[in-house]
Amino acid sequence: MKTFIWDTINKIGVDKILHFLVGALITFIIGNIFGIQDNVTSNMLMAMTGIGMLVTLILEFIKEFVTDDTPDWNDILATFIGCLVPILTNALVCIL
Repeated sequence: MKTFIWDTINKIGVDKILHFLVGALITFIIGNIFGIQDNVTSNMLMAMTGIGMLVTLILEFIKEFVTDDTPDWNDILATFIGCLVPILTNALVCIL
């Protein structure tokens, strides 16, 4: 089991996993913290999470196109997939 996990991590790459986790974290913080602070309804919470996703992707594009020599589209994809986790979680919470 331990070998399977490390083999999977090495196959995906630590960099892509970090992009996934940071994308999810930034989207969650921007969407939920501001949403909880303002005591918003479920529709507004989804909008705030969408804004969090937009901010995260803007920061990712700045990182890839300004600070790096060549942009890595797989990093952008990993960040985007990470952004989907808080959105899907909030959608599930809003449905229930």
